[in-house]
Amino acid sequence: MPKGPRRNPIKFKRIRGDHAIVSEVPKSRIRFATRRRVIERWSKNKLDVTEVALYSHAHTLAHLLFPRNFVKPIASAIDGSAHYSELRDIDEASRTGIIDFYKTSRWEKYLNHTDRIYSNDKVRDRSIALRQAGIFVNTKPMNIGFDKIGEPVFFEIACVSPRLLKKYIQKKVGNGTLKKKQTMELLGEIERLAQRSPNPHLIDTHDKSGQLL
Repeated sequence: MPKGPRRNPIKFKRIRGDHAIVSEVPKSRIRFATRRRVIERWSKNKLDVTEVALYSHAHTLAHLLFPRNFVKPIASAIDGSAHYSELRDIDEASRTGIIDFYKTSRWEKYLNHTDRIYSNDKVRDRSIALRQAGIFVNTKPMNIGFDKIGEPVFFEIACVSPRLLKKYIQKKVGNGTLKKKQTMELLGEIERLAQRSPNPHLIDTHDKSGQLL
């Protein structure tokens, strides 16, 4: 029996938050990346290379510092047309509420989700703590879910403060650790890219309209 054409699958480097930053995926390979166990695929206006890097670095740094509150990035398309993160389990009410916002026009479940977000003390407390650490999250309800034990998970970062991030890392992350090395390297990249920003002290990473509690 004749053999079929030989397949040449594209292999992706396995990325773990313990040792990696974020890989950039050429647009031609995006369809292969979807074979991974991912849930977040952000696609809106295309970004320039600086904006893509800021978005990726900010989310990777946030996950390293606060893994319970952020999804783990896997890859970003070089042109910014997509961003991939590992699947993060959130509770049923969060999942159906967010889906209701994006998939229907009734919004009954989304409005219930909204009430839950705005009445939850943990969301406000975590948002304030993250802001003090230099991470300003987008607090629109469709960008927040709860995990199975009620901890808020933030899916979007509106902007970051390099000064506050450096202060937090120096104070909270142990010297000589791999985590310290990773976070400082990421912060260095953010600071380098911030030089091109009109406001290097508070850098937009995705959504300028994000509500900041």
